[in-house]
Amino acid sequence: MTAFEKLDKEYKEGKGKLNRYALAISNEGGEGFNILTALKQLCEDNDEFAQAVMQQDKTVCDCLSEIVKDAKQSLSDLLTLKKAVQFYFPGADVKLTMSLDLGDGGVSSKSDNKSKSVKFDLDGLLDF
Repeated sequence: MTAFEKLDKEYKEGKGKLNRYALAISNEGGEGFNILTALKQLCEDNDEFAQAVMQQDKTVCDCLSEIVKDAKQSLSDLLTLKKAVQFYFPGADVKLTMSLDLGDGGVSSKSDNKSKSVKFDLDGLLDF
């Protein structure tokens, strides 16, 4: 069994016990950010993370419940992903960047006329 398959199996077996908040971040069948899809993608992209998922005795449903445990009204997608990654791999972090595309393929001119990609570090959004 792969980590991808383990996550699917655990979710199917345990989703009936999840509260509405944990179900909301799993976003099964919905639009928008889906933490299960993100975790499966991380498992496919990173062998060490996949190994951590395989070695975890707790389930993905435990992960979802843990993420929403202290949430008040909402959680950002970035914070949700960070909490999920840290559930499986304590001490790990998630770094995300965003590129701005002004219709020129993501390349914008700076005042010095050098073409540079405009990027934003999204980690600061967690402080709001």
